[in-house]
Amino acid sequence: MNVRGTGHQIPDRTTAPIYSRQHIQMRKRKLVRLPWWRQLPVGYIVTFPLVGLGLLIPFGLQRLGIDNAFLDTPFVLVTLIIALIWGTEPAVLSIILGTLAFDIYFLPPVGSLVHDWHALLQLIPFVLAEIIIVVLAAQRERGRRQILFARQELEAYAGELEWVNQEFERAN
Repeated sequence: MNVRGTGHQIPDRTTAPIYSRQHIQMRKRKLVRLPWWRQLPVGYIVTFPLVGLGLLIPFGLQRLGIDNAFLDTPFVLVTLIIALIWGTEPAVLSIILGTLAFDIYFLPPVGSLVHDWHALLQLIPFVLAEIIIVVLAAQRERGRRQILFARQELEAYAGELEWVNQEFERAN
């Protein structure tokens, strides 16, 4: 194509890279790929031993004669770690397992599930704190993925702009 009689040729736009919706979806899938140890099945499997480890910490403190007023703290930390590494679903499993373990081993009557409302009210702040942590971790992860996707898009557009500039230089 001739540019208004100057003799300069503009490259045909059909050869320029076109980013369709399919291309963008493929990029999002590439972005979502995680290492094997961050996959959901691994998160579900690792949740059980981590909650067990969270259970051992208060027992260890009790054996040392330290009465810990914050027996639920290890469970909250385990849920936070699971939420940050493996996401929301394994973290919900961690909340359920941690709540059951806390109820069975630390709330009176010890060794059984709570059946009265007074003891059940003690679990509400524990569960609410963990739910808030999971929601915040999920929002953080979603924001991180959006930033990574935007970065990839900017790099792709920069590459396309560089290609167009090279074509213009060749035409001149």
